[in-house]
Amino acid sequence: MVIVLRMLSKFVGEDKFLKGVSIYLKKHLYSNTVSRHLWEGIGEATGKQLAQSSLLLLTEDARRA
Repeated sequence: MVIVLRMLSKFVGEDKFLKGVSIYLKKHLYSNTVSRHLWEGIGEATGKQLAQSSLLLLTEDARRA
């Protein structure tokens, strides 16, 4: 999973990635989450719909393995 996060950070840029992680953490501070919530936070920070990209499929496949 760490390698996927590094790839995502390089894809969107470190500043936007960290902003997206911050959005994700603030929105879900006291709740349970799934990986889609992180992608949505990063998508909000970048203006891209990452939740529908191949990155989401990649993490879903990794969880099943």
